[in-house]
Amino acid sequence: MKQDYKIYKMLGEFDEKQLQEVKLGLRYDLDVSDYANPNFNAFQMREIRVGLYYGADVSWYADAIFHEWQMQNIRYGLMHGLDVSKYAKPYFDSLRMREIRYGLMHGLDVSWYSDPKFAFYQMREIRLGLMQRVDVSAYANPSFKQGEMKQIRESMISEPDFSSYTYLPPEKLEIIKQALRLNLDASWLLKHDFNETQMRSILTGLILGLDVSWYTEPCFNYHQMNEILYGLASGL
Repeated sequence: MKQDYKIYKMLGEFDEKQLQEVKLGLRYDLDVSDYANPNFNAFQMREIRVGLYYGADVSWYADAIFHEWQMQNIRYGLMHGLDVSKYAKPYFDSLRMREIRYGLMHGLDVSWYSDPKFAFYQMREIRLGLMQRVDVSAYANPSFKQGEMKQIRESMISEPDFSSYTYLPPEKLEIIKQALRLNLDASWLLKHDFNETQMRSILTGLILGLDVSWYTEPCFNYHQMNEILYGLASGL
């Protein structure tokens, strides 16, 4: 009761959007004391509120030192059961956090690139190399530019065998090639006679390490697939 009184006393310090987030939390019986603080903007409040709603341990990011996009990446990680300690650090911006999170979702050894010395695009080249099972020690060095990293990585890739897919139209074959080059399970793309846009939605889910079985059915059009994809990526 004392805590509730303190929160209601503070309501006058919030702007309209912040106040809306507090009211939404109270409506769903959430412990709004985790974010009912004028130091959080409305977007930060939302990330904490959504985390609370889904039972996430928001103590990992309920700190105004984190930008809302950083908070979102930590929340996504928590909701996917990832070890967010690998990236829940203020010195990783949201783009770096995302690359580390993607690596964790694929079970990669993110220690190769979870270093703030790397720009996010360098992290991405190392992550792609790990997914393609190349020896990233050849270029996992902050002194290399992105283009140099990419050149080294691509020179080390053993081209998969595409011969069994040559019956596909060129645009669909290219999507299959992208999946195989990243060691992804291309069978999901061929489960039904999906069109190109549907295949791209499935490929995106595979790259993000999501359970694409939720939407790999012909009854879903591209827009519906993307809606489900967004929900899965958001941990909903």
